[in-house]
Amino acid sequence: MLKSMTGYGQGIIHFKNGIFDLSITSLNHRFSDIKLNGFEDFSNMEIEIKKMISKEIFRGYVVCRLKIQRDGNLDIKVLKRSKEMLLKIKKDLKIKGEIDLSLLFDNIKNIDVKIEKIEKENLLKILKKCLKDLDAFRKKEGKIIEIEIKNLLKQTKKALLKIEKRSKESVLKYEKRLKEKISKFLEEKDERILKEVAIFADKVDIQEEIVRLNSHIKGFDKLFLERSVGKKMNFLIQEMFREVNTIGSKSLDFYISKSVIDIKSFLEKIKEQAQNIQ
Repeated sequence: MLKSMTGYGQGIIHFKNGIFDLSITSLNHRFSDIKLNGFEDFSNMEIEIKKMISKEIFRGYVVCRLKIQRDGNLDIKVLKRSKEMLLKIKKDLKIKGEIDLSLLFDNIKNIDVKIEKIEKENLLKILKKCLKDLDAFRKKEGKIIEIEIKNLLKQTKKALLKIEKRSKESVLKYEKRLKEKISKFLEEKDERILKEVAIFADKVDIQEEIVRLNSHIKGFDKLFLERSVGKKMNFLIQEMFREVNTIGSKSLDFYISKSVIDIKSFLEKIKEQAQNIQ
């Protein structure tokens, strides 16, 4: 299934310590380029996050933005929880004396570690959700592109059939014209006419190019089933341009030349669509 390189996914998650608002935008790009914005508090997770994104997005410019809104009273709450924990320990162990402030703040570090773990878990959770939404967006766009490309290939195939039919007719017409010209000067003309026609037919023979073009058109059917096809499709289009240009240079027939122009127009449109495929 084709996937567009253009897509968008967003997710918001509420948890005890605040809110994470995460969005992922993907745009056209020849290679894979992933940018993370707003991940200063999770710099130690950047490699992991980029790996998760690159598993889903093989090519394109990707921007992942994180907005964090934490509870403003979190520090006070943490201090209260730390104090409660120390008071419970003091009571259970029957320790006398007041709680030292240094012990209070040392305990906060342990609580911070737990909070950090919770935040990381929520971040990965919302990232998976965003990637899922992004993938659905890209599949939807990819389906539209696939339908358009298939329609253009269908028109290309029709134009190619016209060329194939016309190329056979053009050789017969040339033979007829040649016979009419030579008959004015030669009585025994058959051998010379046949030789001249054979030379002409060889020069304008485009059967190999037609066969290769048909093969390339069929090659698209396989590409529609692959995950990452953008570069392969661009290569295939280049090959098709090469074959149709050869047909144009060999042909002396007006109608074949017209069909060649039509095919080039279709291929340009396919090329334009392929620029947005992963």
